[in-house]
Amino acid sequence: MATIGNATRIWEPNVQWTANSNCAVWNGRGVDVYVCLRDHTSSGSNAPPNSTYWHYLGAR
Repeated sequence: MATIGNATRIWEPNVQWTANSNCAVWNGRGVDVYVCLRDHTSSGSNAPPNSTYWHYLGAR
């Protein structure tokens, strides 16, 4: 199971994400953390919270 850690990578476009890797997205109050569901190169159309590519883990 994926966990939320201090070294969670920030989501950015044009990055190769692999299944089961975590990413963090600033939400204005803190960070939302997602786990990648399938390998892909990130873009605006597959950014979190796109449920085809990401599953929400929690806030940090």
